[in-house]
Amino acid sequence: MKRRTFKKFSFRGVDLDALLDIPTEELVKLFHALAQRRFQRGLKRKPMALIKKMHKAVINLFLKFHFL
Repeated sequence: MKRRTFKKFSFRGVDLDALLDIPTEELVKLFHALAQRRFQRGLKRKPMALIKKMHKAVINLFLKFHFL
């Protein structure tokens, strides 16, 4: 039986591994102007918590599938 290949995620030409490794300042440069402005002015508690939660989930998911 042939194993299913999964689509490799990329955002504006940068793959997921590189997105997780680059610092926030460089990541913000990939965003559109309104998102850049919001990051420059600072994120409140709820959006920052969501970003941290998503980052943790992506890393766990990556590790889970990386070692299969």
